[in-house]
Amino acid sequence: MEEAIRTAVDFVVPVVEAIGATVIIVGVLVSFAAYVLSELRIRPAPYEQVRLQLGRFLALGLEFQLASDILSTAVSPSFADRQAGGHRHDPDRPQLLPGSGASAGARVRADTARARR
Repeated sequence: MEEAIRTAVDFVVPVVEAIGATVIIVGVLVSFAAYVLSELRIRPAPYEQVRLQLGRFLALGLEFQLASDILSTAVSPSFADRQAGGHRHDPDRPQLLPGSGASAGARVRADTARARR
């Protein structure tokens, strides 16, 4: 189940990043066109309106980028898991509850000592 979720997220993250980049690119192009048309007096618009328009696109695009970062972080292994070889649920490794008093370093040292036996 965990591997299926990881595979799905690995597929979705680049799509969400591409959506965010596309929103930002479209926003830059639309805002630049509005600015040029305003400067040429073809379609006058206040400078603040053009800035706010670009800001809306940037905010939306960056929210997509943030969402992709959150997704990829949610399925990435913890530091202790990476130190132990990336195995999240090793049946031979004691699973400590958060706040139990043992640090990640202590778990890594215990795993290293167990591996040397």
